[in-house]
Amino acid sequence: MTLPSAAVCSRPSLRSAVSPCVLSVWLAGLRFAGEPELELDDLGFGLGCGVTAMNRSHAALTAAVEVGALKLDPATRRVSGNDRELRLGATEFRLLHFLMTHPERVHSRAQLLDRVWGDHVFIEERTVDVHVKRLREALSPAQCAHMIETVRGAGYRLTQQAQVLSA
Repeated sequence: MTLPSAAVCSRPSLRSAVSPCVLSVWLAGLRFAGEPELELDDLGFGLGCGVTAMNRSHAALTAAVEVGALKLDPATRRVSGNDRELRLGATEFRLLHFLMTHPERVHSRAQLLDRVWGDHVFIEERTVDVHVKRLREALSPAQCAHMIETVRGAGYRLTQQAQVLSA
């Protein structure tokens, strides 16, 4: 199969006009999309290491994550808790994935907005509260809602430690 990238990069006039770093990012994106492997060495750049490093980071993003009783598989977009399949919306899934890949850390609303929604979105910080509430509701059938803790004045954290209830 002939890829547009191979056609573009095989032309010396275009190859010299494209930065090798930009090209490695672009080619890595094609590899993630399921295109056949393209080697930068074959295109005359000699920078195959950049694509390999990006593939490792992609593998980390698609690896299954387990924290306490919760299991999340980004590849299949499935979440389970205490061996029960849980249904989450897209935003709650991204929020849970972020929290599970950074457990026991407190994240402010602003940090969560940047990391889960992206820095290009302009929404109120209190929107995070709504999605945390929805996430807790989705986790409650598996008795995992308590794992999302509110840290007063700071933000939210995912914990696997049992909460101590004060009487």
